[in-house]
Amino acid sequence: MTDDKLRNLKNIIEKITYTGSFLRADGIMTKRFIDISSIPTVPGGIDSCTKVLSRLIEKLGCEKIATQNKSNNLYFATHISQETGKELIMVSVSEKINNKHITGKYMSGEKAIIFYPMAHIYELFRDIIITLRKEGLIVDTMVSLIKINEDMSENLEKIGVKLISVFEFNRNTSYRLKVTDGYKKIMGV
Repeated sequence: MTDDKLRNLKNIIEKITYTGSFLRADGIMTKRFIDISSIPTVPGGIDSCTKVLSRLIEKLGCEKIATQNKSNNLYFATHISQETGKELIMVSVSEKINNKHITGKYMSGEKAIIFYPMAHIYELFRDIIITLRKEGLIVDTMVSLIKINEDMSENLEKIGVKLISVFEFNRNTSYRLKVTDGYKKIMGV
């Protein structure tokens, strides 16, 4: 992956980053907010995002790409699935109705990488991982475009899953979009 593709994607994300006072989904107040659902509205946004994430997923190797069955996640994941040629499986996780199931073709013993545009709510990802593992899928990696939660990597590692994000965006990076060391190492950037 060239530095130009990464720089282009960073510029696109910066166009959909807003300053103010925002309450994150995990209950933390933040000074900046990335409207990830707006990437498709920025010219070249979804293509740039798809190319960067697809190359990362190809380097990691997997048989399936799994994501939560929500429209925003499916939009990104569908493009990545088509680009990589990997089948997409969708996980429905709802605590309110205690309903957890998987849609798509898969077999026990296959390796699935979880994809989610923004890594920010540990409990959601834990439930997705548990659901996939109950069905016999091997889950040891999660890929995201942006890691938001400062403790996300450590929490996922406790349940045997490595988080690989392209960018970090949190208090630890002074709310600047920063390419992660994990991404650099895997991609040789």
